[in-house]
Amino acid sequence: PVLDVATDVYNPGIGIRSFGTDPALAGRLGAAFTRGLQDHGVSACAKHFPGKGAATVDAHVDLPTIELPRSSFARTHLLPFRAAVRAGVDAVMTSHVRFPAFDKVPATFSRKIVHGVLRQELGYGGLVVSDDLCMGAVTKRWPVAQATMMCLDSGHDVLMIAHDLQGMRDAVDLLRESAGAGFVDEAAVGAADARIADLLHRRKADERADLKEGLKLAQIIADKAVSVARQGKTRLPVARKGTLVLVPDFRQVKERFTFEGGPAAPEELIRRLTKGCTVTRTPIETTDLGRLTETVDSTKNIVCLCFEARRFPGQAAVLKLLSRKAAGRTTAVLIRSSWDSDLCPEDMTVVDARGYRLVSLEACLRRVLEK
Repeated sequence: PVLDVATDVYNPGIGIRSFGTDPALAGRLGAAFTRGLQDHGVSACAKHFPGKGAATVDAHVDLPTIELPRSSFARTHLLPFRAAVRAGVDAVMTSHVRFPAFDKVPATFSRKIVHGVLRQELGYGGLVVSDDLCMGAVTKRWPVAQATMMCLDSGHDVLMIAHDLQGMRDAVDLLRESAGAGFVDEAAVGAADARIADLLHRRKADERADLKEGLKLAQIIADKAVSVARQGKTRLPVARKGTLVLVPDFRQVKERFTFEGGPAAPEELIRRLTKGCTVTRTPIETTDLGRLTETVDSTKNIVCLCFEARRFPGQAAVLKLLSRKAAGRTTAVLIRSSWDSDLCPEDMTVVDARGYRLVSLEACLRRVLEK
């Protein structure tokens, strides 16, 4: 579970993955998530310790710094991790974030945070996993191999290098050389090996998971998540005839996001669910709107599925166009970031879907369009 507590400040790295702004609720939900996985033989990994909900920079791009006093940080952002530890979570993932109140180096490389806070203060004895060492927060400052050594020294059991094959080779070579020269704590490595071996033998996933029951639960959650964040001039549900549905071109971000059934699957589902409407793609990464201005001018109602306009220039351009030309005729459906609501004018109706998985797309369209 993602246990980062959201704040009222936009966080491009966490967003809708957070359980919310209430640390106690995030802790309860995270613990329930943990028990649900592990009761069925799947290890849970709580992340991103000690909590990066207050970050304003995406660690995939660069290194965030969270300037909060230690006491207030602990009361809010550590609380869900304490709950996960009490629930017996199998693994904890750290974060590529600087927390000056704890240490001058990022949590990934901080023994004060990994050992001092997680192991000693929280009493956690399970597996400690790094986040991907290929992320911009790391690679803009350290070679992957050096980062791997620093990560091992801070007390991690599992070192993740997700995308850089040469970085993997360099890291293995450096670790072997360092071990041969006596620069690796053999006792710490042995303890890490023991924790990994223990975990591998502890869990066995259910052989016959009930996928129908799982889908039913997912649909219930998706339905409950959809809400009208702001009632503008457009009243819901919207008639299908004369309505233009704008769908983000998910193919533009297929290397950065995972889509069930592939990047074409969400649009295929949307087209099936919006029969009677006109469906047009909108850019995510690029800002070329083509003939969208003319199409908007000639359309009675618009439903815009918005994929994080604060982050992606193409989506920002679409929202600006609609705000200027058709705010009172538009329903913006936020599928990637609730914080996009601040970009929508008062005349625009805003629906927060809180998700872009297939069940979430189905749930929000069911709320927005007439049957």
